[in-house]
Amino acid sequence: MTSNGSFHRSGSIPLSAFVLLLLAAPLFIQPLAGAQEAGVRDAPSNEHRAIDFFVMELPDSEGDGFEPHIVAGPGVSGGEWLYIDSPTGIGGGQSGNLWISKDHGDTWEAHDYGRNALGSGDSYTAIASDGTIYYTDLYLWSSTIDTSKDGGDTWIRNPLATVTRVGDRQWLAMGPTVGTFPGAQSETLYMIYNDIPQGLVIQRSQWSSRGLMWTMGNHRTPVTSSVGSRDHFAVDQNDGTIYLPNKDGGGIAIYVSTDGADSFSRYQVLTTDEDVQNIFIAADVDDEGNVYLAWSTQEHVFLGVSTDKARTWSITRVTDTDGTRVMPWVTVGDPGRVALTWYDTPETNGTSDEITDADWGAYAAITTDALSENVSFLITPILDYVHTGGIRTTGTGGNADRDLGDFFTCDVDEMGRLIVTFGNDGDDGPGARKSKVMFAKQLESPFMKEGVGPVAFFENETHGLTVRVDASGSYDMNGKGISAYLWDWGDGTNSTGIRSEHTFERGGAYDISLKVINMDDMRSTLTRNITVTAHEKAGGGAVLYIIVPLGMIMLGAALYIWYRKRKASGGIEEVRVKGT
Repeated sequence: MTSNGSFHRSGSIPLSAFVLLLLAAPLFIQPLAGAQEAGVRDAPSNEHRAIDFFVMELPDSEGDGFEPHIVAGPGVSGGEWLYIDSPTGIGGGQSGNLWISKDHGDTWEAHDYGRNALGSGDSYTAIASDGTIYYTDLYLWSSTIDTSKDGGDTWIRNPLATVTRVGDRQWLAMGPTVGTFPGAQSETLYMIYNDIPQGLVIQRSQWSSRGLMWTMGNHRTPVTSSVGSRDHFAVDQNDGTIYLPNKDGGGIAIYVSTDGADSFSRYQVLTTDEDVQNIFIAADVDDEGNVYLAWSTQEHVFLGVSTDKARTWSITRVTDTDGTRVMPWVTVGDPGRVALTWYDTPETNGTSDEITDADWGAYAAITTDALSENVSFLITPILDYVHTGGIRTTGTGGNADRDLGDFFTCDVDEMGRLIVTFGNDGDDGPGARKSKVMFAKQLESPFMKEGVGPVAFFENETHGLTVRVDASGSYDMNGKGISAYLWDWGDGTNSTGIRSEHTFERGGAYDISLKVINMDDMRSTLTRNITVTAHEKAGGGAVLYIIVPLGMIMLGAALYIWYRKRKASGGIEEVRVKGT
């Protein structure tokens, strides 16, 4: 086309050449920068089986199972502590809940750190490397930051922690301070929140270890005015890069800062017409800087993975069966070892708030190869029943059941175990507010770190219907030894011991499983399908059942032939009874 809008022709183009150009055109079209999106792929070979979890109800937690959050972090006395928080609600005058475990979740202690006259609308906890606890509560026009440097015994309050007015959902995260400047700490505490109607705001505390001094990031402007998913975020613990995903324009975008929240770049994760259900899109980062996101369309749970600072993404559909899934979360251990958690029901006759007769469970998916081309998952129940009725994740009108809130969370402990907190309210009905806070700890492999836990191994030999097994090849990577060997013979019977033997009642194929438990109560299971046959019974075994009948038949046939030959030669005379 010329500058005046008329076409200029230097010669005609044959129809065949025109068609070839049309067919080849897609080869020359390049994706736009910042919007490189891979097609969604399915997990090729998921495994569905229940693995062992330790599950308990937290003390004095009835009514507090609304949006519980868990984090594993340093304790002020050394070692790792676990922290669980949940809100108590605006208007009640009570600060949010906090439970602490100092023994990897076996026991928990509630910490009542005083009353907040404005209540606790949303809560969240972050832990510094020295064990300092930062706890935030939301109320109507701001949020608090409460700080404890002695393990939760005493607190310093900042009731006006936010630089601007808070409208909704604040989050906290710790990360290494980016850059050097006078008076800066080695770690920065970040807070993000929605300043309605302005948008997402991020602020940081870099000069005070008590959360008392804050400055706004992103040149004192919102990161985005689109707040479709309320903006959960993650910070790379090595280089301080901030990753903030958001449902944005019908798909998912992610905002990335490499300068300590001074500025952000936007990249597209997913462009889809399919509804992204999440109120919160969860994010995490591994030790190599790989970024992971989790979200749901209600029908399925998805995992996004980026290995290049969120510029490009591979997306996998995690779930592969029919059902309804809400509130997925993601956590990562070693690179590529990822776990997702969510509430799940097999019911599909409506959205999560419409299926009011559904039974829900808490589920997890674990993968050790999230960075591979063909990622697959172990999908397991954590607790197969936690709720009856609908689950509504927005609004409060009508018969909305909001008792579980909008999310529950997971993390990884220092031993590589998935740890989860979630709500459990059974069949108490909408608005009852009796949901209990639950804690679950993964006991059985695959674990979230390499080189931890026991490894189950056994050799076997069969003799007819008898199987002999030897598990002496099993070992414990924790170095403390194996304390138990548990055998499941696949026919409803069980036994114990490093070596064992079992005789089946009939031949066939059986799934024989060995579960080994180490001194840390971590477990590993190996299952083999073994076939036994009934051909070596004592006293001749099954062979007699074949040889004896055949021998009798052959003997009978030989006698019959002999009889016929003798009769034909006259050697046998017929004897008739007199009178016949």
